[in-house]
Amino acid sequence: MRTIPSPHEHLLGSEDAAATKEEHFRALFESIDDGVSILQILFDEKDHAIDYRFLAVNRAHHAVSGLGTEVVGKRMSELQLDIDPSLMRRLGTVALTGE
Repeated sequence: MRTIPSPHEHLLGSEDAAATKEEHFRALFESIDDGVSILQILFDEKDHAIDYRFLAVNRAHHAVSGLGTEVVGKRMSELQLDIDPSLMRRLGTVALTGE
């Protein structure tokens, strides 16, 4: 299994700058009224998306999905046995191509 690194990792800079950016990001993320999650898409050896891990969810995410902050760090396959194959194809395409 492999993951796709973030194309923005090189922008972080120093630890202080990274911490400041994290604080700003977190405040913006939590202020959004819509449910938002940041996912890590997991691929098999043939680059097919097979699962995803929740890296972050905002407070509004629970109202939309029924899943709260307890999902952070967990794979969807841990929470739900059947993952919609069409959703996995779409997530995989977005992660690999940005489209």
